[in-house]
Amino acid sequence: MRPDELEQRQLGRLRRSQAVATGMLAVAAAVFAASLSAPDPGTGILLLRAIAEAALVGGLADWFAVTALFRPLGLPIPHTAIVPANKDRIGEGLARFLDRNFLTRDLLLPNCARSTSPTASPHGCRSARTPLGSPPKSSRHCPNCCAPPKTAS
Repeated sequence: MRPDELEQRQLGRLRRSQAVATGMLAVAAAVFAASLSAPDPGTGILLLRAIAEAALVGGLADWFAVTALFRPLGLPIPHTAIVPANKDRIGEGLARFLDRNFLTRDLLLPNCARSTSPTASPHGCRSARTPLGSPPKSSRHCPNCCAPPKTAS
């Protein structure tokens, strides 16, 4: 599948999800409004009203929180568009986290040593296999312990 087709498919799924969420919010609002108009509501109606009210408040709070994270709302609220305003800092923090927790020599070297391939590097890192022995997804090599295999001249 081409990248533009994949992006279109993902955009379609996003729009469907947004439509479902908006529809559910509208149903909660309609149920809440209808329960308010019931004369002398019984226990069942009051329970239904409480559930609809909780769904409505929760849905609106979630919408506002997610929207405020990613877009300026044009309101005098100080904490909107947090992600775009801090994307460089967030990216640097994520890179630091990955480097410190997933790309350490202590974690990578044992995976390199599992190989028994005759074409492996001196550490045992296989260029033709991933650390778990499955076929590679790319021709990358372990940057912490191995160099690319030498080609015959």
